Amino acid sequence: MTKENENGLLHQFLEFWKGLFIIRFLYSCGQRYVNLSKNWGNGLMKILALSDIHTDLVREEDKNDFFTMLTTFLNAIENVNLVICAGDISPDPMELTSTLKTIGEAISAEYYLFVPGNHDVWEVPEPKNEISRFKYEQQLKDVVETTKFRYLPFNPLCINDKIGVIGSIGWYDYSLRNPEWDEHLSIIDVSYSDKWYAGFVWNDARYANWGMKDEEVVDYLLKQLEIDYNNIQHCPYKIAIFHHIPFKEGVENKRVIKWDYFSAFMGSKRFGEQLLQWGVQLVIHGHAHRPREYKVEATHVYCAPIGYSQEWKTGLEKELAARIKIITFP
Repeated sequence: MTKENENGLLHQFLEFWKGLFIIRFLYSCGQRYVNLSKNWGNGLMKILALSDIHTDLVREEDKNDFFTMLTTFLNAIENVNLVICAGDISPDPMELTSTLKTIGEAISAEYYLFVPGNHDVWEVPEPKNEISRFKYEQQLKDVVETTKFRYLPFNPLCINDKIGVIGSIGWYDYSLRNPEWDEHLSIIDVSYSDKWYAGFVWNDARYANWGMKDEEVVDYLLKQLEIDYNNIQHCPYKIAIFHHIPFKEGVENKRVIKWDYFSAFMGSKRFGEQLLQWGVQLVIHGHAHRPREYKVEATHVYCAPIGYSQEWKTGLEKELAARIKIITFP
């Protein structure tokens, strides 16, 4: 055998083992992906969503029973990958923290995500200037991160380069109002920025202070949301979590001025327009206290509020089952 033949055989031998190594490496990567899919039920995430717990408004004598029932309910739910709380727990950061810790201890999951609601950025009884912005940007982030929950604003989540999650409190700019009342309100000289009608007040007027107009709050939040989105836009599946409502389809107008006036504070259509443009497949929000599932174009939307006890039509156990959402995604 010539030297050239020996070199040729050696080259073929090395190429054979190189190819075998690559095949085994790719197979092991595939096994890891398959194992991940098994953990997620053939690639599907199981999501538990809830919002509007309003712990601060549960009567002190009822709180023990309330949390016992909530804990028992959550204990019974298995194989959850992602727990989402979409805001409105309490203006008191310590009570908010305690509630999130209770939820985190009651249910096992891989990820826990939180976005605040308007009640969470309140300061009672009298807010300092820009206190809501301070709470949103810093204070709530600090206290939430002492729990299992991730504070989602300014901190988007990308899971295995597959599922991206962004979140915001959202806010309102009156774009979801019922416009048929515009002329009437103009005649009686009442504006939505007053947040007051016929002796009733929207309490953000009392306890929230961003140091800017509502429309400017929406501008500020949209800019931040775009920064967060840029960090997860490569993910093929996208989830957005809000407190306020981003779509008009989620707002209930009754053609009764005392109701419809306050519907102007449900959210802003500008958020929804941006989410549709980005191709977000799943949106979860709170704020409205009626649980709902609906679809806007190709986007699936869920609202999962626990709400106030006076809004419940049955006992707490049945209300929890009807209001807390279990979602499979994608």
